[in-house]
Amino acid sequence: MVVSQLPTEILLEIFFLNTNIFVDYNCLQTTISCTQVCSIWRTLLLSMPSLWAHLLHLDKLQTISNSARREILARSRNDNLWVVGVVHDSGILGGDKILPFFVDAILFSNQWVRIEHLHISIDAPSKKLFWPLFQRRAPNMRSLTFHALFEISSDDDKPLFLNHAPSLRQFSSNCIPFNLTSCWIGQLRQLSLCMPFTAYKVLLGLQLTPLLEELTISGLLLDFTVLRNKLPHVSLSHLKILSLQDLDIHDCISFLEHIHPAYGCAINFKPDAMHDAGQFREGLDQILSALSTRLSQYLRLHHPRIHKAEVQLSSGTFLLECSPRQQVDTGKFKVSIRPLRGSSGPADFDQLAVSMISDLDWAVIKTLHLTLSSMSPWSIHPYATLCDLFSSITHLVVGEETLGHILNIPTCTNLDLPDSVPFPQLDTLTITTLEDEIMGSIRPLLRFLHFRLERRCPIQKLIYYASSYQANLRGLEHLKGLQVVRRGLEGEVEYNF
Repeated sequence: MVVSQLPTEILLEIFFLNTNIFVDYNCLQTTISCTQVCSIWRTLLLSMPSLWAHLLHLDKLQTISNSARREILARSRNDNLWVVGVVHDSGILGGDKILPFFVDAILFSNQWVRIEHLHISIDAPSKKLFWPLFQRRAPNMRSLTFHALFEISSDDDKPLFLNHAPSLRQFSSNCIPFNLTSCWIGQLRQLSLCMPFTAYKVLLGLQLTPLLEELTISGLLLDFTVLRNKLPHVSLSHLKILSLQDLDIHDCISFLEHIHPAYGCAINFKPDAMHDAGQFREGLDQILSALSTRLSQYLRLHHPRIHKAEVQLSSGTFLLECSPRQQVDTGKFKVSIRPLRGSSGPADFDQLAVSMISDLDWAVIKTLHLTLSSMSPWSIHPYATLCDLFSSITHLVVGEETLGHILNIPTCTNLDLPDSVPFPQLDTLTITTLEDEIMGSIRPLLRFLHFRLERRCPIQKLIYYASSYQANLRGLEHLKGLQVVRRGLEGEVEYNF
């Protein structure tokens, strides 16, 4: 069946799939092009106001004439609007074209009550320009993301949305002042707190949000007047994803101790860099213990679907990420700890970081992305521990520098352990970066491959990424049975020895 003969129901479904401005940057142009295919398509598309109401992508609207912009808005008739994009100051990158349309035709008009999704980043000439906008009821608003380089200020005490946004389910803003006790807070499913609240006020407000499924907290004000044991506890039984980003490490500890999410909740943890080494060390001890408990629950709940992990460990930097095969409603468990720029963190940082995951069962992980660097006397033991923890992997993804560090752990260097080998089930090795060859020395990759062969655990498949001058690795021809896949700008080349 040719496209022109498709049933109307299927055509409608295809057209609507092409109007999701949250995932398709070019959906406006795609839809306009479809109206020019044939008269049947054009008639059908023009009879669908809800389709045109979903196409208000400001980045694309600024590339067409003002009359065309208003024509698209008119085609939406009275259907709920989806508005997405970046609004620049007048005269910057087309801001002189789109700012008047955005402000006059959409916001400060009777179109406001029709807005269902408003996701905007803005750099506007006046901080007070937008506050009257938010002092109106929002009966159809389902999601609002409004970020700016400034905080919007007001001259009166009128509340956001006049406390009327009955359909709102998602809210994120770093610039709109609002009250955490507003009546619309209680129906939210996703909330991002980027405003300067204190931990105490956040926890009080969260007691009014029993339906939250995803919560992000970042950039709070420090408050030393409330002791941690005086902070309120909050139970969020539907919370599946909790992100703590750019916060003081002690605020992070408070939230992990006082927010009780659903079992197996995914955590995205990235604290603010510590300026004081002593404070960093003190907070690290406490936070790693709390994260270990949450990670254990996450692994148990999602055990059947988790298949890969990423670990990065170097002086003062620890990154851990694991995720299930399908992340539609689950999210990744991600920990990223980095000290202040130029600082290497405490001497035993590597050991502390690995202790967070050392008591957990990682047998389910079959693919490991591993980065090790800056080998020091304190690193050998935690590096060896990592290799032991992920002994069930069959696929290792590393840079060549990391292979060199693996070859220095006791499992590889101890001649009294001739049968021991890190990652005993490993059969596929992917090399993401190759080191420059040093005259007279054997590169770590070849040493690792020969080591595995000698220990009777040969690598079956090698995948490596190479620039043109690294295209052919010398020495692989002696490794009989090895399947090699070379990836580069010229494509993929596969061969066997």
